[in-house]
Amino acid sequence: MATRSNRPVILVYPDTDLEMPGTYALPLSVLAVASALYRDYEVVIFDQRTDPESKYSDALQRNPIAVGISTMTGTQLIHSMRFAGMAKDLGIPTIWGNWHPTLLPEQTAAHPLVDYVITHEGEETFAHLIREIEAHGSVDQKIWRGVVEDWNSLPPVPYHLVDCEQYLFNAQFPHARVLPFTFSRGCPFQCAYCATGNMLSKWRPLAVQSAVERMMELVERHDLDMIKFTDENITTNKKVFAPLAEEIGGRFGWMIQSRLDCIDRVDLDMLERNGLRLLSAGLESGSPRILKLIKKKETLETYHEVNRKLGQTGIRCTYNFMMAFPGETWEDMMMTVDLGLRMIDDNPNAFLNPYYTFVPYPGCNLSEQFEHLLPQDLEGWAQFDRFNAQTPFSQEFQFEISNIAFSSKYVGRRFLKKFPGNDKVADLTDRMTWEWRRKNFTGDVWHRYREENAQLMKDLFGDFAFDAVIKDRQKVTNSDHDMQKFAERKEPDGKLPYAAAAVRPRERNTTRHGTSAFVNVGSADY
Repeated sequence: MATRSNRPVILVYPDTDLEMPGTYALPLSVLAVASALYRDYEVVIFDQRTDPESKYSDALQRNPIAVGISTMTGTQLIHSMRFAGMAKDLGIPTIWGNWHPTLLPEQTAAHPLVDYVITHEGEETFAHLIREIEAHGSVDQKIWRGVVEDWNSLPPVPYHLVDCEQYLFNAQFPHARVLPFTFSRGCPFQCAYCATGNMLSKWRPLAVQSAVERMMELVERHDLDMIKFTDENITTNKKVFAPLAEEIGGRFGWMIQSRLDCIDRVDLDMLERNGLRLLSAGLESGSPRILKLIKKKETLETYHEVNRKLGQTGIRCTYNFMMAFPGETWEDMMMTVDLGLRMIDDNPNAFLNPYYTFVPYPGCNLSEQFEHLLPQDLEGWAQFDRFNAQTPFSQEFQFEISNIAFSSKYVGRRFLKKFPGNDKVADLTDRMTWEWRRKNFTGDVWHRYREENAQLMKDLFGDFAFDAVIKDRQKVTNSDHDMQKFAERKEPDGKLPYAAAAVRPRERNTTRHGTSAFVNVGSADY
């Protein structure tokens, strides 16, 4: 383009309704799209979580070429539709992208608030579509398949387009300054509960030296202590990953997500020397039968062996689990409880992330047999997220599964680490760990645990109190809607959802669509 356009492009990152003020993740999806735009266009990034809505409404009055909306499945869709409606009322076209439109492009494109859909990797395709709309006013093709032929040829992510000071918090290292960075895309593994392998199965990294130069620029510009890699599985190719670690050379700390069988191919001591501070791994299940069902292609023996090795280093480990897969039995789930306990017993640096309930998101192989139970429009998908703890596969043991979910944050040592010296946290952790070891997740005692947990959540997260560090970073708000997010609850009437979560499925109200197949019990259970 010979001259810079005088019409802006608006990129919207809607609220997830799952984050507390001060803990927001950097809106990398819209920044990535902006990388191919900002040299030729003025890019207005509106992050609903941190920006006043007037920033968006004012930008709409400046005759923008289009509004790009980044949205995942779930609560972001509620806000996405509202912001799209504001644009459509002024005759401004909307372009939808990110995970939900990629997984369900036709269904998304059929909605009256959607003009265009870009699937997969959208940087270059979005820029092309903007040029077409600017030149012709509209384009007949509604659905565009995003393709990035050479990821290394894309300009660096323009972090400078947002105020990075608002996104530095990391829950694992609350006293550190942390920003995210993506080194690779895709995942060659075909886990049946995950859509990534179906959508982006080819693993592609950046050039090591170029990537480290970009990270060093971030570290120096923002005085960072650590980089959080957002890669699905950064350790896919040890011939790339090991040189990356050596090139970083301990100049900053870093954290990754990896399969345990992949991290085991690299010298752990070398990784620690070069700055690795945190490894997050999805173990998912302690049942060999379920691991085979979900095509995990890892074994319990691998989990135990690598966990013990990690325990001999100073690398912190966090492990993820899921329950209530189709066909899973209570015995299978108790194997997963056992696995979590053994991981923290064998490794003093290991912590358990929440035990989530399997939810059949579109795009994953396990969801294909349940398509008749899934929403059929954006409004339905807006009520669908990872806190849908009551599913067709968990109804028999809904109360017990919900108890495992909310107590895992104590048993897994996360709260002990987050709130050291808190006697209430320590006491509840001791009692719930005892229940886990004897595999007792039912009875009246769990109603009392729920009440104690509810009060403790209010003590810890109410009145803006997360911890001393984050309190200084939180923005002040007078909105009842925002105040609700400080406590772990999702109920529109402001009531804590514990009692509802303990009710047997047949006693629960049906959803707006007339089925109780997926009921959101709220983040308090986690």
